[in-house]
Amino acid sequence: MSDKAMKLAKMLQTKFSPELENMYKAWAIQNQIPQSNDYDMRGFWFGNMTGDPDAQSSMNPADMQLHFSDKWKMPNHQSFSNESMYDIYNQAPKWVEQPAPYKKGTWAQYGKKGLMNLEIPMGDE
Repeated sequence: MSDKAMKLAKMLQTKFSPELENMYKAWAIQNQIPQSNDYDMRGFWFGNMTGDPDAQSSMNPADMQLHFSDKWKMPNHQSFSNESMYDIYNQAPKWVEQPAPYKKGTWAQYGKKGLMNLEIPMGDE
């Protein structure tokens, strides 16, 4: 990651008082939450604590990994989308339903360069 991207990520990350930071860290350790510089996990946690309906996570059937809401994806995330609160210029790719010849109901991102190569199966084959 470039220095510029790292600085942007640090600038955008949710900041807490020492008390909230300790609560967040305890939650992250207890739940073995992965930490990264391309997702505002603190923002997600605070949203979850305050009842934000977007603060949801689920197992993705495509890769069997835990995935979190797009709302807190940072601009340097590989699947950053217009669903992120950090899409401040309204120029991020958007998720669109894209039927593929081999599957029904897949989702892909559509951006400035057309349909991107992200396809995440959603539902039965």
